Amino acid sequence: MTRYLVILLLTAMTALGMEGTRTSSVPTNQSNFVTFNKDVLPILQNNCQSCHRPGGIAPMSLLTYENARPWAKAIKTAVVNKQMPPWFADTSVGEFRNAPKLTAENIKTLVAWAETGSREGDAKDKPADNPQWKDGWRIQPDVIVSMAQAQLVALGMNLGLAKELVNRDPVAAAELIAEAQQSSTTALADLRSLVRGIHPPVLADRGLAGAVQALALTHPRPVDADVALDGRPPAPVESAVYFAVAELLTNSAKHAAAQHTWVWIRHDDGVLTVMVGDDGVGGAQLTAEGGLTGVQRRLAVFDGTLSMASPLGGGTIVTIKVPCVLRVSSAA
Repeated sequence: MTRYLVILLLTAMTALGMEGTRTSSVPTNQSNFVTFNKDVLPILQNNCQSCHRPGGIAPMSLLTYENARPWAKAIKTAVVNKQMPPWFADTSVGEFRNAPKLTAENIKTLVAWAETGSREGDAKDKPADNPQWKDGWRIQPDVIVSMAQAQLVALGMNLGLAKELVNRDPVAAAELIAEAQQSSTTALADLRSLVRGIHPPVLADRGLAGAVQALALTHPRPVDADVALDGRPPAPVESAVYFAVAELLTNSAKHAAAQHTWVWIRHDDGVLTVMVGDDGVGGAQLTAEGGLTGVQRRLAVFDGTLSMASPLGGGTIVTIKVPCVLRVSSAA
């Protein structure tokens, strides 16, 4: 019996010794962990920081560990779902050499970093800062044009990140949603500016009279268009007046609850006069941020004016006057 107890004791001691040896074999250093400085930052420098930097189009900067750490989980989701880096070129025409693209190894590294504590790592492993992003632009442009696409990219990214944070960090999610709302407003303003700069084909082909008739036909309520001109205004004036009439008809359809709308256009004594009226609820006002104030500003470029009569319950009449000389044209 004693011999069996000794054998059992020796077996237990051997097992404990092996377990102790196995436990001590786990590395105590963290050199094998994926870290920001050694593994993640080079990927961000090569693929992401052109947009994710102060003054860039992306919703947050990814230049430093402090910038990137709060977004680790969101970055993981974005790269796994192939939402980052975004690329909107039409790939049906072929491959693009400058297309931003993460390799499978890049994605694996970013996912591992997010899932293992998002460590910063040793400062000596950090690559040099990318100098091209320190001062913003790598070149000094003659003009910077605001484009709606950039705002829409930021909008999509903000909403995607907000979705990831809504349960974990509602405050940060709310901030991203607010930024997304601002991006949508800016994008809409950019698109409106772009549209106003495009000369509609119907205006080029048929002149102001034909273009206004076309607007009347597409209006959801009956519109009487009475346009009598002996020629065509200068192209910039013609375009500005066309878009003004389009916006006034849209406002009438959306806000006036009108059953009938009319447009009257004449040119007398060197002044183009446009009147747009309806039998709606009235009560319209010119406000600092309103659409009509924007129309007023655009007409002012040509020394034009906009006035409005809109008594409550008495319909609305907007009058536009623009000094100009008509040119004789068969398209008028």
